[in-house]
Amino acid sequence: MLDTMKYAGYQIMVFKLYLVDTRFIRHRGARRKMAIQAICGGCQRKYTFQETHAGRTFRCKDCDALVKVPSREKAAPQDYEEEDLDEAPRRRSNSTRKAGSSKLTGSSKQKKKKRKNQQTLYWSVGVGGLLLLAMMLLFSGSGGDEAAPIGEAPAMNGGLADVRKSAGAASSGARSLTNEQPYSFHPFIPYRRFANREYAINELAGRLPTEMIDIPNFSDLEAVSAPNYPGIAVYNARAMPASAEQTTLPGAHTSLRLMMPTGDHATGALGCVFVGPAGTNLVSGSAIDEFDGELSPEHLPYVEAGFAVVTFSLDGPIADREQATLQDFQVAFRDFSRAFGGVINARNAIEFVLRKVPQVSPERLYVAGHSSAGTLSLLMAAHEPRVKGVISFAAETDIKHHLREFLSQSGVDAAMPGLTQFAERGSPRSHRFYMSCPIFLFHAADDPVVTYSVSQSLAGELKIAGNQNVSCVIYAHGGGHYEPMISAGIPQAIAWLKSLPSETAVIPASPPES
Repeated sequence: MLDTMKYAGYQIMVFKLYLVDTRFIRHRGARRKMAIQAICGGCQRKYTFQETHAGRTFRCKDCDALVKVPSREKAAPQDYEEEDLDEAPRRRSNSTRKAGSSKLTGSSKQKKKKRKNQQTLYWSVGVGGLLLLAMMLLFSGSGGDEAAPIGEAPAMNGGLADVRKSAGAASSGARSLTNEQPYSFHPFIPYRRFANREYAINELAGRLPTEMIDIPNFSDLEAVSAPNYPGIAVYNARAMPASAEQTTLPGAHTSLRLMMPTGDHATGALGCVFVGPAGTNLVSGSAIDEFDGELSPEHLPYVEAGFAVVTFSLDGPIADREQATLQDFQVAFRDFSRAFGGVINARNAIEFVLRKVPQVSPERLYVAGHSSAGTLSLLMAAHEPRVKGVISFAAETDIKHHLREFLSQSGVDAAMPGLTQFAERGSPRSHRFYMSCPIFLFHAADDPVVTYSVSQSLAGELKIAGNQNVSCVIYAHGGGHYEPMISAGIPQAIAWLKSLPSETAVIPASPPES
Protein backbone atom coordinates (compact mmCIF):
# COMPACT_ATOMS: atom_id res chain seq x y z
CA MET A 1 0.00 0.00 0.00
CA LEU A 2 2.84 2.41 0.86
CA ASP A 3 4.58 1.63 -2.44
CA THR A 4 1.34 2.33 -4.30
CA MET A 5 0.87 5.65 -2.50
CA LYS A 6 4.48 6.61 -3.18
CA TYR A 7 4.09 5.79 -6.87
CA ALA A 8 0.81 7.74 -6.94
CA GLY A 9 2.66 10.70 -5.46
CA TYR A 10 5.24 10.52 -8.24
CA GLN A 11 2.51 10.32 -10.87
CA ILE A 12 0.74 13.35 -9.37
CA MET A 13 4.02 15.29 -9.38
CA VAL A 14 4.57 14.41 -13.04
CA PHE A 15 0.99 15.43 -13.89
CA LYS A 16 1.55 18.79 -12.20
CA LEU A 17 4.73 19.30 -14.19
CA TYR A 18 2.87 18.45 -17.38
CA LEU A 19 0.12 20.94 -16.54
CA VAL A 20 2.57 23.70 -15.66
CA ASP A 21 4.68 23.08 -18.76
CA THR A 22 1.61 23.08 -21.01
CA ARG A 23 0.39 26.38 -19.63
CA PHE A 24 3.86 27.86 -19.85
CA ILE A 25 4.32 26.85 -23.48
CA ARG A 26 0.88 28.13 -24.43
CA HIS A 27 1.49 31.45 -22.67
CA ARG A 28 4.86 31.93 -24.29
CA GLY A 29 3.50 31.15 -27.71
CA ALA A 30 0.71 33.69 -27.31
CA ARG A 31 3.03 36.55 -26.45
CA ARG A 32 4.62 37.11 -29.83
CA LYS A 33 2.71 40.10 -31.17
CA MET A 34 3.40 43.32 -33.07
CA ALA A 35 5.36 46.07 -31.31
CA ILE A 36 4.46 49.76 -31.57
CA GLN A 37 6.97 52.54 -30.94
CA ALA A 38 6.17 56.09 -29.82
CA ILE A 39 8.44 59.13 -29.24
CA CYS A 40 7.80 61.81 -26.67
CA GLY A 41 7.56 65.21 -28.37
CA GLY A 42 8.99 66.95 -25.31
CA CYS A 43 12.15 65.02 -24.44
CA GLN A 44 12.42 62.64 -27.41
CA ARG A 45 12.35 59.56 -25.16
CA LYS A 46 11.40 56.40 -27.05
CA TYR A 47 8.79 53.97 -25.79
CA THR A 48 7.82 50.50 -27.08
CA PHE A 49 4.26 49.31 -26.52
CA GLN A 50 2.20 46.23 -27.15
CA GLU A 51 -0.29 46.56 -29.97
CA THR A 52 -3.11 46.55 -27.44
CA HIS A 53 -2.00 50.08 -26.40
CA ALA A 54 -2.53 51.48 -29.91
CA GLY A 55 -4.39 54.79 -29.93
CA ARG A 56 -3.97 55.50 -26.23
CA THR A 57 -2.33 58.50 -24.64
CA PHE A 58 0.08 58.48 -21.71
CA ARG A 59 2.26 60.96 -19.85
CA CYS A 60 6.01 60.78 -20.35
CA LYS A 61 7.98 59.59 -17.33
CA ASP A 62 10.68 62.24 -17.82
CA CYS A 63 8.99 65.48 -18.89
CA ASP A 64 5.33 64.71 -18.10
CA ALA A 65 4.32 65.58 -21.64
CA LEU A 66 1.49 63.72 -23.37
CA VAL A 67 2.59 60.76 -25.54
CA LYS A 68 0.28 59.46 -28.27
CA VAL A 69 0.65 55.78 -29.17
CA PRO A 70 0.28 55.36 -32.96
CA SER A 71 -2.52 53.23 -34.33
CA ARG A 72 -1.89 49.71 -35.63
CA GLU A 73 -2.00 50.85 -39.23
CA LYS A 74 0.89 53.30 -38.69
CA ALA A 75 3.06 50.93 -36.65
CA ALA A 76 5.70 48.77 -38.28
CA PRO A 77 5.53 45.04 -37.42
CA GLN A 78 8.31 43.85 -35.13
CA ASP A 79 8.81 40.62 -33.15
CA TYR A 80 9.44 41.06 -29.46
CA GLU A 81 9.20 39.35 -26.13
CA GLU A 82 7.07 40.93 -23.48
CA GLU A 83 9.99 41.02 -21.05
CA ASP A 84 11.99 43.23 -23.48
CA LEU A 85 9.44 46.06 -23.51
CA ASP A 86 10.03 49.30 -21.64
CA GLU A 87 7.66 49.88 -18.80
CA ALA A 88 4.68 51.82 -20.06
CA PRO A 89 4.46 55.54 -19.11
CA ARG A 90 1.96 56.69 -16.55
CA ARG A 91 -1.59 57.09 -17.79
CA ARG A 92 -3.24 60.44 -17.83
CA SER A 93 -5.21 61.38 -14.81
CA ASN A 94 -9.00 61.15 -14.88
CA SER A 95 -9.22 64.94 -15.32
CA THR A 96 -7.35 64.83 -18.66
CA ARG A 97 -8.83 61.63 -20.03
CA LYS A 98 -10.88 62.12 -23.13
CA ALA A 99 -14.49 61.20 -23.38
CA GLY A 100 -14.99 57.62 -24.38
CA SER A 101 -11.70 56.55 -22.76
CA SER A 102 -13.69 54.61 -20.18
CA LYS A 103 -13.43 51.74 -22.63
CA LEU A 104 -9.89 51.28 -21.37
CA THR A 105 -11.16 50.42 -17.91
CA GLY A 106 -13.77 48.09 -19.32
CA SER A 107 -11.16 46.38 -21.51
CA SER A 108 -8.88 45.84 -18.53
CA LYS A 109 -11.70 44.37 -16.48
CA GLN A 110 -12.59 42.02 -19.31
CA LYS A 111 -9.00 40.85 -19.60
CA LYS A 112 -8.72 40.27 -15.88
CA LYS A 113 -11.98 38.35 -15.89
CA LYS A 114 -10.82 36.28 -18.86
CA ARG A 115 -7.50 35.46 -17.18
CA LYS A 116 -9.30 34.51 -13.98
CA ASN A 117 -11.66 32.23 -15.89
CA GLN A 118 -8.71 30.57 -17.63
CA GLN A 119 -6.91 30.02 -14.34
CA THR A 120 -10.06 28.56 -12.81
CA LEU A 121 -10.40 26.20 -15.78
CA TYR A 122 -6.75 25.08 -15.51
CA TRP A 123 -7.04 24.38 -11.80
CA SER A 124 -10.36 22.57 -12.21
CA VAL A 125 -8.96 20.30 -14.92
CA GLY A 126 -5.73 19.75 -12.97
CA VAL A 127 -7.37 18.92 -9.65
CA GLY A 128 -9.98 16.69 -11.29
CA GLY A 129 -7.32 14.83 -13.24
CA LEU A 130 -5.16 14.36 -10.18
CA LEU A 131 -8.04 12.98 -8.15
CA LEU A 132 -8.97 10.59 -10.95
CA LEU A 133 -5.37 9.46 -11.34
CA ALA A 134 -4.98 8.94 -7.59
CA MET A 135 -8.15 6.83 -7.44
CA MET A 136 -7.05 4.72 -10.39
CA LEU A 137 -3.64 4.09 -8.85
CA LEU A 138 -5.14 3.35 -5.45
CA PHE A 139 -7.56 0.77 -6.78
CA SER A 140 -5.02 -0.75 -9.13
CA GLY A 141 -2.51 -1.09 -6.28
CA SER A 142 -4.99 -2.64 -3.88
CA GLY A 143 -5.42 -5.77 -5.97
CA GLY A 144 -3.30 -8.87 -5.72
CA ASP A 145 -1.75 -8.73 -9.21
CA GLU A 146 1.57 -7.01 -9.78
CA ALA A 147 3.00 -6.06 -13.14
CA ALA A 148 5.65 -8.42 -14.40
CA PRO A 149 9.25 -7.21 -14.50
CA ILE A 150 11.10 -6.63 -17.73
CA GLY A 151 11.22 -9.57 -20.04
CA GLU A 152 9.28 -11.90 -17.77
CA ALA A 153 8.00 -15.09 -19.35
CA PRO A 154 4.20 -15.42 -19.72
CA ALA A 155 4.10 -18.25 -17.19
CA MET A 156 5.55 -15.96 -14.51
CA ASN A 157 2.96 -13.23 -14.30
CA GLY A 158 3.49 -12.64 -10.60
CA GLY A 159 6.92 -10.99 -10.92
CA LEU A 160 10.28 -12.19 -9.66
CA ALA A 161 8.71 -13.88 -6.68
CA ASP A 162 7.33 -16.48 -9.09
CA VAL A 163 10.80 -16.98 -10.50
CA ARG A 164 11.83 -18.00 -7.01
CA LYS A 165 8.73 -20.16 -6.49
CA SER A 166 9.26 -21.94 -9.80
CA ALA A 167 12.51 -23.31 -8.42
CA GLY A 168 10.85 -24.49 -5.22
CA ALA A 169 10.88 -22.93 -1.78
CA ALA A 170 12.94 -19.75 -1.43
CA SER A 171 16.33 -19.91 0.21
CA SER A 172 16.61 -19.27 3.92
CA GLY A 173 19.24 -16.50 3.57
CA ALA A 174 18.82 -12.83 4.35
CA ARG A 175 17.90 -12.14 0.73
CA SER A 176 14.87 -14.43 0.70
CA LEU A 177 11.96 -13.06 -1.28
CA THR A 178 9.33 -15.45 0.04
CA ASN A 179 7.72 -12.92 2.35
CA GLU A 180 8.46 -9.82 0.30
CA GLN A 181 6.22 -8.03 -2.15
CA PRO A 182 7.05 -9.00 -5.76
CA TYR A 183 8.85 -6.40 -7.80
CA SER A 184 6.44 -4.19 -9.74
CA PHE A 185 7.48 -2.63 -13.03
CA HIS A 186 6.41 0.97 -13.48
CA PRO A 187 5.89 2.01 -17.11
CA PHE A 188 8.67 3.96 -18.73
CA ILE A 189 7.87 7.66 -19.34
CA PRO A 190 9.94 9.62 -21.87
CA TYR A 191 12.43 12.08 -20.41
CA ARG A 192 12.41 14.74 -23.12
CA ARG A 193 8.90 15.98 -22.35
CA PHE A 194 9.84 17.65 -19.09
CA ALA A 195 13.02 19.54 -20.05
CA ASN A 196 14.91 20.20 -16.80
CA ARG A 197 12.61 18.13 -14.60
CA GLU A 198 13.90 14.66 -15.51
CA TYR A 199 14.50 13.77 -11.86
CA ALA A 200 10.77 13.26 -11.31
CA ILE A 201 10.51 10.93 -14.30
CA ASN A 202 13.67 9.08 -13.32
CA GLU A 203 12.16 8.18 -9.98
CA LEU A 204 9.37 6.40 -11.84
CA ALA A 205 11.81 4.36 -13.89
CA GLY A 206 13.92 3.31 -10.89
CA ARG A 207 16.90 1.02 -10.83
CA LEU A 208 16.77 -2.66 -11.67
CA PRO A 209 16.15 -4.63 -8.45
CA THR A 210 19.36 -6.68 -8.47
CA GLU A 211 19.19 -7.12 -4.70
CA MET A 212 16.21 -9.44 -5.16
CA ILE A 213 18.39 -12.13 -6.75
CA ASP A 214 20.43 -14.23 -4.32
CA ILE A 215 24.20 -14.42 -4.67
CA PRO A 216 25.39 -17.98 -5.40
CA ASN A 217 28.43 -19.79 -4.10
CA PHE A 218 31.58 -20.11 -6.19
CA SER A 219 33.97 -22.93 -6.98
CA ASP A 220 37.65 -22.76 -6.18
CA LEU A 221 40.07 -21.45 -8.76
CA GLU A 222 41.19 -23.99 -11.35
CA ALA A 223 44.53 -23.14 -12.92
CA VAL A 224 44.72 -23.29 -16.72
CA SER A 225 47.96 -23.69 -18.64
CA ALA A 226 48.95 -20.62 -20.67
CA PRO A 227 52.48 -21.36 -22.00
CA ASN A 228 52.34 -18.45 -24.47
CA TYR A 229 52.05 -15.97 -21.61
CA PRO A 230 54.72 -16.74 -19.00
CA GLY A 231 53.92 -13.62 -16.98
CA ILE A 232 50.17 -14.27 -16.75
CA ALA A 233 48.22 -16.76 -14.65
CA VAL A 234 44.85 -17.98 -15.94
CA TYR A 235 42.12 -19.61 -13.83
CA ASN A 236 38.62 -20.90 -14.50
CA ALA A 237 35.78 -20.90 -11.98
CA ARG A 238 32.00 -21.03 -11.93
CA ALA A 239 29.06 -19.99 -9.83
CA MET A 240 27.25 -22.75 -7.94
CA PRO A 241 23.73 -22.58 -6.50
CA ALA A 242 23.84 -22.46 -2.71
CA SER A 243 20.95 -24.92 -2.55
CA ALA A 244 18.77 -27.02 -4.83
CA GLU A 245 16.11 -24.32 -4.67
CA GLN A 246 18.49 -21.80 -6.25
CA THR A 247 19.25 -23.92 -9.31
CA THR A 248 17.07 -21.88 -11.66
CA LEU A 249 17.89 -18.45 -10.26
CA PRO A 250 19.38 -15.92 -12.70
CA GLY A 251 23.18 -15.98 -12.69
CA ALA A 252 23.34 -19.20 -10.66
CA HIS A 253 25.54 -20.89 -13.29
CA THR A 254 27.75 -17.99 -14.39
CA SER A 255 31.07 -19.13 -15.87
CA LEU A 256 34.14 -17.11 -14.90
CA ARG A 257 37.74 -16.74 -16.07
CA LEU A 258 40.41 -14.86 -14.13
CA MET A 259 43.63 -13.55 -15.67
CA MET A 260 46.23 -11.83 -13.51
CA PRO A 261 49.97 -11.10 -13.42
CA THR A 262 52.01 -13.92 -11.96
CA GLY A 263 53.90 -13.55 -8.72
CA ASP A 264 53.14 -13.04 -5.07
CA HIS A 265 50.74 -10.16 -4.57
CA ALA A 266 49.80 -8.70 -1.23
CA THR A 267 46.17 -8.52 -0.19
CA GLY A 268 44.46 -5.72 -2.12
CA ALA A 269 47.50 -5.07 -4.31
CA LEU A 270 45.72 -5.36 -7.68
CA GLY A 271 42.97 -3.54 -9.43
CA CYS A 272 40.50 -5.61 -11.43
CA VAL A 273 38.76 -4.98 -14.76
CA PHE A 274 35.58 -6.95 -15.48
CA VAL A 275 34.97 -7.49 -19.21
CA GLY A 276 31.75 -9.08 -20.43
CA PRO A 277 31.47 -10.98 -23.72
CA ALA A 278 30.62 -8.80 -26.72
CA GLY A 279 28.76 -9.54 -29.91
CA THR A 280 25.26 -10.26 -28.62
CA ASN A 281 22.05 -8.93 -30.15
CA LEU A 282 21.14 -7.11 -26.89
CA VAL A 283 18.25 -9.49 -26.18
CA SER A 284 20.18 -12.72 -25.55
CA GLY A 285 23.28 -13.71 -23.63
CA SER A 286 26.61 -15.32 -24.42
CA ALA A 287 28.93 -18.00 -23.11
CA ILE A 288 32.66 -17.44 -22.71
CA ASP A 289 34.88 -19.27 -25.16
CA GLU A 290 36.85 -22.30 -24.11
CA PHE A 291 40.42 -21.28 -23.36
CA ASP A 292 42.60 -22.39 -26.27
CA GLY A 293 45.87 -20.98 -25.00
CA GLU A 294 45.36 -17.51 -26.51
CA LEU A 295 44.18 -14.47 -24.59
CA SER A 296 41.74 -12.09 -26.21
CA PRO A 297 43.10 -8.70 -27.32
CA GLU A 298 40.21 -7.25 -25.32
CA HIS A 299 41.72 -8.69 -22.12
CA LEU A 300 45.49 -8.92 -22.57
CA PRO A 301 46.38 -5.19 -22.48
CA TYR A 302 44.79 -4.73 -19.05
CA VAL A 303 46.76 -7.66 -17.59
CA GLU A 304 49.98 -6.35 -19.13
CA ALA A 305 49.21 -3.01 -17.47
CA GLY A 306 49.12 -4.70 -14.06
CA PHE A 307 45.39 -5.32 -13.60
CA ALA A 308 43.57 -8.56 -12.93
CA VAL A 309 40.88 -9.26 -15.55
CA VAL A 310 37.71 -11.29 -15.13
CA THR A 311 35.42 -12.26 -17.99
CA PHE A 312 32.09 -13.97 -17.40
CA SER A 313 29.16 -15.56 -19.22
CA LEU A 314 25.72 -13.98 -19.68
CA ASP A 315 22.51 -15.89 -19.10
CA GLY A 316 20.53 -16.78 -22.23
CA PRO A 317 23.25 -17.81 -24.72
CA ILE A 318 22.40 -19.03 -28.20
CA ALA A 319 24.97 -21.43 -29.61
CA ASP A 320 24.19 -20.78 -33.27
CA ARG A 321 21.97 -17.81 -34.07
CA GLU A 322 21.88 -18.76 -37.74
CA GLN A 323 20.23 -22.09 -36.96
CA ALA A 324 18.23 -21.02 -33.89
CA THR A 325 14.46 -21.49 -33.82
CA LEU A 326 11.88 -19.08 -32.42
CA GLN A 327 11.71 -21.19 -29.27
CA ASP A 328 15.48 -20.89 -28.86
CA PHE A 329 15.22 -17.10 -28.99
CA GLN A 330 12.27 -17.09 -26.60
CA VAL A 331 14.14 -19.13 -24.00
CA ALA A 332 17.32 -17.09 -24.46
CA PHE A 333 15.47 -13.79 -24.06
CA ARG A 334 13.63 -15.08 -21.00
CA ASP A 335 16.89 -16.02 -19.28
CA PHE A 336 18.73 -12.89 -20.41
CA SER A 337 16.00 -10.52 -19.24
CA ARG A 338 15.62 -12.32 -15.91
CA ALA A 339 19.32 -11.56 -15.36
CA PHE A 340 18.55 -7.89 -16.21
CA GLY A 341 20.59 -7.93 -19.39
CA GLY A 342 23.63 -9.48 -17.71
CA VAL A 343 23.74 -7.17 -14.70
CA ILE A 344 23.26 -10.16 -12.37
CA ASN A 345 26.11 -12.05 -14.08
CA ALA A 346 28.44 -9.07 -13.72
CA ARG A 347 27.45 -8.63 -10.08
CA ASN A 348 28.20 -12.30 -9.44
CA ALA A 349 31.61 -11.85 -11.06
CA ILE A 350 32.37 -9.04 -8.62
CA GLU A 351 31.22 -11.17 -5.69
CA PHE A 352 33.45 -14.02 -6.93
CA VAL A 353 36.54 -11.81 -6.95
CA LEU A 354 35.86 -10.35 -3.52
CA ARG A 355 35.38 -13.83 -2.04
CA LYS A 356 38.02 -15.84 -3.90
CA VAL A 357 40.74 -13.40 -5.01
CA PRO A 358 42.11 -11.50 -2.00
CA GLN A 359 44.87 -9.97 -4.12
CA VAL A 360 42.24 -7.66 -5.67
CA SER A 361 41.39 -4.47 -3.82
CA PRO A 362 37.63 -3.85 -3.33
CA GLU A 363 38.38 -0.15 -3.91
CA ARG A 364 39.79 -0.74 -7.41
CA LEU A 365 37.00 -2.45 -9.33
CA TYR A 366 36.27 -1.38 -12.94
CA VAL A 367 34.00 -2.59 -15.74
CA ALA A 368 34.82 -2.40 -19.45
CA GLY A 369 33.16 -3.65 -22.59
CA HIS A 370 32.81 -3.25 -26.33
CA SER A 371 29.52 -2.91 -28.21
CA SER A 372 26.86 -4.96 -26.36
CA ALA A 373 29.32 -5.51 -23.50
CA GLY A 374 29.76 -1.74 -23.39
CA THR A 375 26.00 -1.42 -22.92
CA LEU A 376 26.31 -3.76 -19.93
CA SER A 377 29.23 -1.80 -18.51
CA LEU A 378 27.10 1.36 -18.53
CA LEU A 379 24.28 -0.48 -16.74
CA MET A 380 26.81 -1.52 -14.11
CA ALA A 381 27.73 2.13 -13.61
CA ALA A 382 24.14 2.70 -12.47
CA HIS A 383 23.61 -0.48 -10.46
CA GLU A 384 26.91 -1.35 -8.76
CA PRO A 385 28.19 1.26 -6.28
CA ARG A 386 31.41 -0.73 -5.73
CA VAL A 387 32.53 0.03 -9.29
CA LYS A 388 35.00 2.93 -9.34
CA GLY A 389 35.11 3.47 -13.10
CA VAL A 390 33.45 2.28 -16.31
CA ILE A 391 34.82 1.99 -19.85
CA SER A 392 32.45 1.72 -22.81
CA PHE A 393 33.56 1.21 -26.41
CA ALA A 394 31.05 1.82 -29.23
CA ALA A 395 28.06 0.94 -27.06
CA GLU A 396 24.36 1.33 -27.78
CA THR A 397 22.65 3.32 -25.02
CA ASP A 398 19.03 3.13 -26.21
CA ILE A 399 18.05 -0.47 -26.93
CA LYS A 400 14.54 0.41 -28.02
CA HIS A 401 15.84 2.81 -30.65
CA HIS A 402 18.44 0.26 -31.78
CA LEU A 403 15.74 -2.41 -32.20
CA ARG A 404 13.07 -0.06 -33.56
CA GLU A 405 12.72 -1.82 -36.94
CA PHE A 406 12.44 -5.24 -35.32
CA LEU A 407 9.99 -4.03 -32.68
CA SER A 408 7.80 -2.42 -35.34
CA GLN A 409 7.10 -5.78 -36.99
CA SER A 410 3.71 -7.31 -36.33
CA GLY A 411 3.63 -10.25 -33.96
CA VAL A 412 6.84 -9.39 -32.10
CA ASP A 413 5.12 -8.70 -28.78
CA ALA A 414 3.16 -11.91 -29.01
CA ALA A 415 6.22 -13.96 -29.93
CA MET A 416 8.51 -12.43 -27.28
CA PRO A 417 6.38 -11.03 -24.45
CA GLY A 418 8.08 -8.30 -22.46
CA LEU A 419 10.56 -7.34 -25.19
CA THR A 420 9.37 -3.74 -25.51
CA GLN A 421 9.49 -3.28 -21.74
CA PHE A 422 12.98 -4.72 -21.64
CA ALA A 423 14.18 -2.48 -24.47
CA GLU A 424 12.99 0.56 -22.53
CA ARG A 425 13.96 -0.41 -19.00
CA GLY A 426 17.19 -2.20 -19.92
CA SER A 427 18.66 0.80 -21.76
CA PRO A 428 21.51 2.68 -20.06
CA ARG A 429 19.86 6.01 -20.91
CA SER A 430 16.96 5.10 -18.65
CA HIS A 431 19.37 4.97 -15.70
CA ARG A 432 21.75 7.82 -16.49
CA PHE A 433 20.83 9.72 -13.35
CA TYR A 434 22.30 6.88 -11.28
CA MET A 435 25.65 6.87 -13.13
CA SER A 436 27.85 8.79 -10.72
CA CYS A 437 31.21 7.01 -11.12
CA PRO A 438 33.87 8.15 -13.65
CA ILE A 439 33.00 7.03 -17.20
CA PHE A 440 35.19 6.74 -20.32
CA LEU A 441 33.39 6.63 -23.68
CA PHE A 442 35.21 5.75 -26.91
CA HIS A 443 33.66 5.65 -30.37
CA ALA A 444 34.98 5.64 -33.94
CA ALA A 445 33.57 8.37 -36.15
CA ASP A 446 32.96 5.89 -39.00
CA ASP A 447 31.35 3.17 -36.87
CA PRO A 448 28.77 1.48 -39.17
CA VAL A 449 27.02 -0.43 -36.37
CA VAL A 450 26.37 2.25 -33.75
CA THR A 451 26.77 5.89 -34.74
CA TYR A 452 29.26 7.90 -32.69
CA SER A 453 26.62 10.49 -31.84
CA VAL A 454 25.16 7.94 -29.40
CA SER A 455 28.23 8.26 -27.16
CA GLN A 456 28.36 12.02 -27.65
CA SER A 457 24.74 12.41 -26.60
CA LEU A 458 25.17 10.22 -23.54
CA ALA A 459 28.22 12.21 -22.44
CA GLY A 460 26.21 15.42 -22.60
CA GLU A 461 23.23 13.90 -20.80
CA LEU A 462 25.43 12.52 -18.03
CA LYS A 463 26.94 15.93 -17.41
CA ILE A 464 23.50 17.53 -17.33
CA ALA A 465 22.50 14.82 -14.84
CA GLY A 466 25.37 15.87 -12.58
CA ASN A 467 28.23 13.52 -13.49
CA GLN A 468 31.08 15.81 -14.52
CA ASN A 469 33.68 13.01 -14.57
CA VAL A 470 32.86 11.81 -18.09
CA SER A 471 35.42 11.54 -20.88
CA CYS A 472 34.26 11.03 -24.46
CA VAL A 473 36.75 10.29 -27.25
CA ILE A 474 35.60 10.28 -30.88
CA TYR A 475 38.25 8.49 -32.95
CA ALA A 476 38.54 10.23 -36.32
CA HIS A 477 41.06 7.96 -38.07
CA GLY A 478 38.66 5.31 -39.32
CA GLY A 479 38.60 1.59 -38.73
CA GLY A 480 34.94 0.79 -38.16
CA HIS A 481 33.29 -0.82 -35.17
CA TYR A 482 36.05 -2.99 -33.66
CA GLU A 483 39.62 -2.22 -34.74
CA PRO A 484 39.79 1.34 -33.32
CA MET A 485 39.14 -0.07 -29.85
CA ILE A 486 42.12 -2.42 -30.12
CA SER A 487 44.56 0.04 -31.67
CA ALA A 488 43.65 3.22 -29.82
CA GLY A 489 40.71 2.76 -27.48
CA ILE A 490 42.13 0.33 -24.92
CA PRO A 491 45.51 2.12 -24.59
CA GLN A 492 43.69 5.41 -23.95
CA ALA A 493 41.32 3.67 -21.53
CA ILE A 494 44.23 2.23 -19.54
CA ALA A 495 45.84 5.66 -19.31
CA TRP A 496 42.50 7.04 -18.15
CA LEU A 497 42.16 4.27 -15.56
CA LYS A 498 45.56 5.04 -14.09
CA SER A 499 44.58 8.69 -13.72
CA LEU A 500 41.55 7.93 -11.54
CA PRO A 501 41.69 8.81 -7.83
CA SER A 502 41.26 5.13 -6.93
CA GLU A 503 44.53 4.39 -8.78
CA THR A 504 46.61 7.48 -8.01
CA ALA A 505 45.94 7.04 -4.30
CA VAL A 506 47.33 3.49 -4.31
CA ILE A 507 50.33 2.95 -2.06
CA PRO A 508 52.52 0.09 -3.34
CA ALA A 509 51.95 -2.86 -1.05
CA SER A 510 54.83 -4.84 0.36
CA PRO A 511 54.99 -8.53 -0.63
CA PRO A 512 53.49 -11.01 1.78
CA GLU A 513 55.72 -12.22 4.57
CA SER A 514 57.21 -15.64 4.01
